[in-house]
Formats: sequence, structure tokens, C-alpha cells
Amino acid sequence: MKFGIRGRVLLIAWGPAALISIALAVYFISTNLSALRNSRRNLGLALSKQLAPAAEYGVLTRNRTLLDHLIRTTLAQSVVSEVAITSRTGRILARGRRPKSQHPLAEESATYLINLLSRPRPQQWFFQAPIVLRQLRLNPNQGLFQKPLRPGQLPEQTIGYIRLTLSTRHVSEQKSRIILEGLLLMLVGLMATFILAARMSRSITAPLVQMSRSVQKLAQGVMSVRLNQQSSGELGQLEQGINQLAAQIEQSTNQLEADVEQATQELRETLEEVEIKNVALDLARKQAVAANRAKTDFLANINHEIRTPMNTILGYVDFLANTSLDTDQREYLTLIQRSSQNLLELIDQVLRLSRIEAGHLDLMQEPCNIQIVLEEVIAMLAPYAWQKGLNLLPDLYDESSPDVLADAGKLRQIFNNLIGNAIKFTEHGLVRVTMRQKPESDATSAFEFIVEDSGVGLSSLDLTRIFEPFTQADATGSRVQGGVGLGLAICRRLIEAMKGTIRVESEPERGSRFIVQLAFPNDSRTGSDSERAARLSGRIELDAPEPFRERYVRLLRHWGLTVDDAKRFEPRSHADGNIPIATITILDIGSVQAVLAGTTRDQAQPAHGMHLILAASADRRQLRKIGRVLMGQAIPMHVPKRELHLNVSKLLAPDVRLPDDPQLSSLLHRELPIQIAALKQAWAGGDRNAIREALHQLDGTAGFLRLTRLKDALALLRKLTGLSDPSFGLETPDWTRLDAAVSQILSKPVLPLAVEPAKGGPATDPVSGLKGIRILLAEDNAVNRTLLARMLTHQGADVRACSDGEALLHTIDEGRWDLVLLDIHMPGLDGIQAARALTERYPGLPVIAISADILPESRLEAMNAGIRDYLIKPIREVDLTRAILNVLNRAATRSTQPRTPAPGPPHQPD
Repeated sequence: MKFGIRGRVLLIAWGPAALISIALAVYFISTNLSALRNSRRNLGLALSKQLAPAAEYGVLTRNRTLLDHLIRTTLAQSVVSEVAITSRTGRILARGRRPKSQHPLAEESATYLINLLSRPRPQQWFFQAPIVLRQLRLNPNQGLFQKPLRPGQLPEQTIGYIRLTLSTRHVSEQKSRIILEGLLLMLVGLMATFILAARMSRSITAPLVQMSRSVQKLAQGVMSVRLNQQSSGELGQLEQGINQLAAQIEQSTNQLEADVEQATQELRETLEEVEIKNVALDLARKQAVAANRAKTDFLANINHEIRTPMNTILGYVDFLANTSLDTDQREYLTLIQRSSQNLLELIDQVLRLSRIEAGHLDLMQEPCNIQIVLEEVIAMLAPYAWQKGLNLLPDLYDESSPDVLADAGKLRQIFNNLIGNAIKFTEHGLVRVTMRQKPESDATSAFEFIVEDSGVGLSSLDLTRIFEPFTQADATGSRVQGGVGLGLAICRRLIEAMKGTIRVESEPERGSRFIVQLAFPNDSRTGSDSERAARLSGRIELDAPEPFRERYVRLLRHWGLTVDDAKRFEPRSHADGNIPIATITILDIGSVQAVLAGTTRDQAQPAHGMHLILAASADRRQLRKIGRVLMGQAIPMHVPKRELHLNVSKLLAPDVRLPDDPQLSSLLHRELPIQIAALKQAWAGGDRNAIREALHQLDGTAGFLRLTRLKDALALLRKLTGLSDPSFGLETPDWTRLDAAVSQILSKPVLPLAVEPAKGGPATDPVSGLKGIRILLAEDNAVNRTLLARMLTHQGADVRACSDGEALLHTIDEGRWDLVLLDIHMPGLDGIQAARALTERYPGLPVIAISADILPESRLEAMNAGIRDYLIKPIREVDLTRAILNVLNRAATRSTQPRTPAPGPPHQPD
């Protein structure tokens, strides 16, 4: 139990005194009770000894009267309750007993008090003394009796006993009186000491309680409280100290309140100024947001407005390119096309950066293989490097490259900008692209991408600002390399949005090295790309220069092949007698130029088995010439790994049939109709070179894939047309056999391709790529509407054009259509609304959108509205034809029956 100060003082002051009082009371009571017991015992012994001689004669003579008298005399004493005289044998000779008390309640009360406060004791005390007969000698000279003899002189004889019983009633009364007196004495002592201790504790605790209350008031903020200094000694000093403390606190509080009041006033004034500035900043922010939005909208509108007429310019440039032009005119058209593409790329980059700065960057999480994405970018940029005479070396075939969840489109932008810049700023040498997978957890994969070049390099000043918008290493006005310096700025923002890092290492004239580190969550639904690649078997000979040899040896061995190293353009010999079943030759840019120039040694040396040539060239004519010179099938070097795997597998197993290979079947379903359409378009244009190129392309496809029926059809076509004769005339060929061969190869009917060709007309005469397909076109821009209609009719389609979405919905019911081609941005009912209406009314009708809007959300909105494909202006005729055929082929694949074109005459465009 915890006591306060008052309790402790009271306990210290009263406790010892109370203990002493109790001890004295106990001592007093115990001492008096002991003396009372001793006196009663002595009394009983004395009475019994006195009665024994007095009863000697009566016992001896058996005088009962004498004995009764003696007993009555003894009972006259109040303490004696019973007297008995017995013989020596115990026979009672006389007995007397006091009558019971007339006040039993008083006796019982006294006895109860004694029993309560002391140990229980017997109610009576018993004493016994022997009655001894003493023999006396008679001396006549000395009277009647003489002194008793000394012990041993004469024998003594016990003749009886005196039994005396003393009552304890008077003893109990005395004990009660003693105990009561002792308790009263103790209570008086306790009360006196308690009163004294209470007064002492009050003199100590009262000042302390007053101090405590004063401190509580100080804590509550009552600073004016003071103590009355009445105590002396230490308590007086404490009271004085508390008063001084209160005064100091009151003074400090007053000073603090004054300071706070002054600070509050200053803060209020500052807040008013800040509020004014916040209002101004908020207004400026809103203006900046509005300006940024206006800038983005302006750029988007400018992009749309530029792409719309650019679509017309490039479209009619394509038409013009198919007419009879001299060399200078074709060069002019090429410059127009190139400049137009550069202008579109510039507008796209500015718009993309503007959207990123406005916070409109949405990263998608879709399954993709980063290695495949990087391969596609390299394959797209490789021709640009080869045109500059550069070797592009990928080093990215990591065996454990998994599929991840990432935004493949944004990754393509990053890779395209980094590799494109490396090619742009490198005039000679090598551009190396490295991909490495770094250790990470089971749930994520980390990658490191390195793009190295041997270009102009960067100075220390350039390194500090290379990632800023509109900044180039060449900050002068010359801008030899072109561009506006947005590529790296976009790269950095995209990489930072993906929580990655990018850094650059460079020295002037020593080249640059860009290092990108990214991490993505794994896609647990699929394995790695390398795991999905089919294993190959066999012995193959590789003829590759450094540094390409290491890459292709590692890749081919990973696929399960045994690789022999061959000397470039040297006779092949194998001492062990194991002849490879096929040969792969790698031609870098220097080797390609040597083969085309005819300066290589033993360049006609036959390879072992089938011969696949990977050349640093994307020009079909150059690839055909390389194939003829080296007697093999030549393809671009940097094709995606899956396509390379497919080519190598066909190289090792040329008897593989088309229906057994889903990848090849899908490729030919997509490419063969386009190649046939290109052949027919070239035929209709009357350009012999274009016809020969188209035939060579089909010859290569048929020969490489062992498509015998297609080869027979092409041979018959050459024979019927007399193409081998330079003076041949472009007569109308019979396309039936060719179409039948393609249909049998694809194991399904192909879309109608035959049309009535014009008799020696210009290149704008129709060809048969879309023959018999009825297309409903909706485009609000009259010039673009006319251009698109001419493109479609040029491919043999039956077209009806509408000026807006409402006219489209009115016209859709007037006939049966195979496909709808509509613009997204139209007055009134736009393309999205029209597509939703068409999807509800005709769920199976394919819809393709054309738009000048490159924003990702616009494409997503279109796809959600049921649109099958989304084409961005400017649209090339070949791309439009390819998209239409792909959509119709997919629709025909999903349907159990092929779509039958609607009968009736074609509709002329508006």
C-alpha cells in the first residue's frame, strides 16, 4: 500500500508511540495476573497446611462434630468453595460445600471476559495436605506437652487427608479488573499519541498540500498564484522557492505571449503575402496547365492537320512514281518522300515529348519478350546502317530471356531512339547493341542494354545536357546530322517512368556508350523465348567474319547444332569426312560490297548442302544477286530470331511441308497474297524491272520453301509472257493457274485476284489485289476521299464513298459489303460512333479505321469500339492493301465459310 506524505508522517509519529503503549499495557496486565495467581496458590497451600493439624484429633477420635465445626469455620472464608476430610484409605469422614452464588450472571460475565482475554483455565483450584499423627513424650516436670521429636526419633503416621477446593470466582473478578485497567491505560496512551501525531503531521502536510495546489494552478495557467509563507525551516525555504518560480514563470509567460503575439502578427502578414503569391501561383499554374494543354492540343491538331494533307501528297507521289519518269524526276520524288517522312517524325517526337511533360504517359503492362522487341527494332534500323556503310552488331541472345510484363511500344521508342542516334552520329565503323540479363528475384527480371558506337563522341559539356530537350551534341547552327534533339530526352523520361536508369560514357572522337537498366515483373503464364524455340539437330558450316562469328556460333549451338568454322570464300575441306548438311554464310557490309562488285575470290565456290546467306543488305535486287553469285538463298542479316530459326529449320529439312509448320503457314498466308498482288500491279504498270523483281521474289520464296506447284506456275507464266525476251510485249496473262497454285498451297480459297487489265495503259490502271471486294468508305476530306477511293479501285476493289458517318449508316443497308473503311474524325457522327453502330447492326462486318491521330488512347478507343485495324495517315497503297487482306483473311479464318462478295456493279467514288 502506498501512503501520501500525511500518512507517512502520521505513521512515523504515531506508530512507535502506539507500539510502546501496547507493550506497556500487555506488561502491566501480564504482571498483575501472574501476581494474582501466585497469591491464590500460596493462600490455598497455607489453608491446607493449617487445617491438617487442627483436624488431627477429630480424625483420630472420629469426632464428626468437631470435624464439621472445623469445616464450617473454613468455609466462612469466601475463597473456599469445598472442604473434605478423608481417612487414610480415602473414606470421607466429613465434607462441606459452599452454596452456589446468588449472582450467576456476574460470575459468567467475569469468566467470559477472562476466557476471552486469556487462556482458558480451570474453574477451581484443588489442594490436599496429609493429616499426620505425631507421638509426643509426656514429661511431668515440663507440663503437658513437650516439643516434638526430631525426625527419626519417633515414627510419624498419616491418618487422613485434608482436601481443600478454592473457588476462582473472586480471582476472575480481579483478573477482569486488571485487564480492564490495562486496556484503559493502553487506549489512553494510544489516543494521546495519535492526537500528538496528527497535530505533527498536519503541521507538515498542510504546507505541502498548499504547495501542491499552487503548482497545479501554475500548471493550469494561473500565473498569479502565491504561497503564504508561514512555515519555517526547509518548508519555508520550499515555499519561498515556489513563489520565486511562479514569479519567474509569470514573467517568462508574459514575455512569451508578447513574442508570440508579435510572431503571430508577422506570420499573419506573411500568410497574407503567401496567400497572395499562392493565388498568383495557382493562376500561373492554371495558365501553365492550360497553356500546356493548349500546346498539346495544338500539336495534336497540327499533327492531324499535317498528316491529312501529307496523306494526299504521299499518296499521289506513289501514283506518280508508277508513271513514266526519268531519273531526275524519280530522284525528286524520293526526296519528297524522305522529307515528308522526316517532317512527320519531327511532329511525332514533339507531340510525344509534350504529352510526357503534361503527365499523359500511361505505361501498359502486357506480356512481351524484350529480346524479340529489340530484334524487331534492329531489323528495322539495319538497312539505315547498311546504307551508311556501317556494321550493326547485336549481342543479345541470352538463353534465359523470359517473357515479362512491360509496355512494348514504349520499349520500341527507347530502342529506336538510342540505336537510331548511334547510327546517325557514326560515319564509319561499328554500332554494337548488347543485352544482358542481370540477377534478380524469381518474380522480376532485370536487364542491361548497352548501345555503343564509334561516332563523333561527346564532350564533357555535352554530357551534362545531352538528355535535355532540343539539345544535340552539335549545338551549332550547322546541324549536320539533322533532327531537333528530342530522342534522348524522350528516352530518359520513358526510362524514368519505368523506374529505370540511363547513363552515358563518351569521349570526343572515341564514340559513345549508352547504358540502360530496367526491371520488369515476369509473366508467369509463359516461359522464355529460348525455351519455346524448337531444338534442331545436324552439322552445319558457318562462314562468318569477326565479330559476327561468336554471336552466330553461340546461337546455332544453343539451338542444338554442331557448327564448323569455315574460311571466307576459301575451298571447303573436311578431313574427318563429316560433311555438313548445310552452310550459313554471314556477309558484313564490306563483304556485300565485294560480292556485288565481283571482287571476292572463289566467290562461286559451292557450299555444302543447302546454302543460307545472311547479308548486310535489305535491297531485294542485291539479295537476289548475292544469292545467284554464292548459289544460295540470301536474306537480310538482322531478321528476328524466330524468323532466322524458321529459315535454318527449312534449310536443314527442306522436305518439311507447309501445313505441318504453323509459323510458316501464318507467314505465307500473310505474305503470298501481297507478293502476288505486287506482281500483278507491276504487270499492269508495264515496268519490266518491277516485273522481274516481283518474279524473282516469288521464285526465291518458291525455291527456298520447295513449293513445287508455285514454281511450275511461275515457269508457265514466264513462258506464256515471253518475259525472257527483251522485246516481249506485256500481253494479258492467264492468272488462273497461279491463283490455283496459291490456293492449294494455302489449303484454302484465296480472295479473288483476277481483273480485266488495261491494254497498255498507264500505271494508274487497276490491278487485281482486291478484285471483287466491296468496300464502303467514309472520309470527310474530299481530297483524301478521292485518293483512298483511287487506291482501292487501283487494287480492283468495288468502292462506294461517303462524306460522313451518317451517310455511311444510310448507305450500309443499300447492299452487301465485305469491309468498311472509315475516318475517325468526321463532323456529326464520328468514326467511333459509327463503328459502334455498325458492330451492333452487323457484328461480323470487318471495320478498318484511318486517322491522323497517333495518340495511344485514340487507338485503344477505336479497338474497344469493334474496329479490327487502325491505320495512321499517311497511308501507302501497299500498306492499305496489306491491312485489308489481313483483316479479311482473319475474318475468313474465324468463319466456317469464306465470305462471298456481294453481287452487283461497283460503285464509283464521290
